Amino acid sequence: MAKRKALFTIDLGKNGGRKVFYTIDKIKEWVAIEEQYWTWVTQYNTIYNVGAYYKKHYGALNDIKKVVNSANKETQNFETQISDIESKIAQYYKSGSIIHSLSPKAKYLEELQNINERGAALTFSYFYGNRSNHIDFILAAFDAVLFERGIKSTKLNTDKKLSEDFLSDIRENLSKSESILDDKEIGINETSQELKSVLEQSKSDVSNQLTKQDEEFETLLKTAEKSLSNIESVYDRKLAIQSSVRYWKAKAASHKSFLTGFYKIFSGAIVLSVIIVFLEIWLLFKDYTIETPPPYWVATIVILTISVLIWFIRILAKIMLSNIHLQTDANERRVMILTYLSLLRRENAITEDDRKIILQTLFRPSATGIIKDENLPSFIWDKFTSN
Repeated sequence: MAKRKALFTIDLGKNGGRKVFYTIDKIKEWVAIEEQYWTWVTQYNTIYNVGAYYKKHYGALNDIKKVVNSANKETQNFETQISDIESKIAQYYKSGSIIHSLSPKAKYLEELQNINERGAALTFSYFYGNRSNHIDFILAAFDAVLFERGIKSTKLNTDKKLSEDFLSDIRENLSKSESILDDKEIGINETSQELKSVLEQSKSDVSNQLTKQDEEFETLLKTAEKSLSNIESVYDRKLAIQSSVRYWKAKAASHKSFLTGFYKIFSGAIVLSVIIVFLEIWLLFKDYTIETPPPYWVATIVILTISVLIWFIRILAKIMLSNIHLQTDANERRVMILTYLSLLRRENAITEDDRKIILQTLFRPSATGIIKDENLPSFIWDKFTSN
């Protein structure tokens, strides 16, 4: 029996595992399987720009297909062509530019597809760089983030599948080697020993890989429990003060809306007051000169009018300043609450004593903005009561 030589063996790591190729047809078959595996994504190309990110995946596969289809065993540079194929596969899969159908990401997307195919397509586009801000996409992106941080994973089953796939390639090679007869005499003992060595090495690799998987799985469980605990804590605290964020946002908006119209009223009151004082002075003093000064009651009317108008404008100014203050206070509280929420997401960012101080500051009683001292100017009142 003659041992058939492989074209090349490539190790894609976590993004596809180890793969042995013996013929060009096998490479074409492998590329076709990879292309067919992701066709389900195309039916969601029109939502949230998924199609643009699927083109990245398809374009990389198409680039590999071109190199594979151009290879011809009859040409003199066949070895160079095989080397180009190996380089192209390594370029896209080892770098993670595209997702292999047997990678942990692919198996995770397959699980999501069984639950919600549309959401799985959005998560697929997130892995390729899509960052849409729509709420549906954010939920799908959250699944992707959980996977990337190790909170959700199918690594154990995926690695087992990759090992089985690699062993399947070896068995296929052994099966085909047994069916090929060579006229030349070869050492049967040497061939048997070589095959035995391959099987022993494969067995050792699988054993080491399973041991490593057990250790990683234990670490993953501990990390997931800790992460879920942190998420639950932040979520509970966020719900507790989310209503406060909405309240202060609405309060700031109401003061802003009030001030938008009040500025016009305040400006109009000032202009109107100036006009009233000007007309009153013109009407009351037009018949008097320096030689014939006006009586005291005329000056008293003007002074009283000016005092009342100043008092009125002063009240309007206090109302305006009070609303400006309350709007600023509402905005500051909202920013402080959002900052507090951000700190909660960081482990050990704040202590219990810090939290008490922050909450005491956030939920302190706010000023009502009620105007005080709205009586007539004191000097007018004193003038009339002194006699």
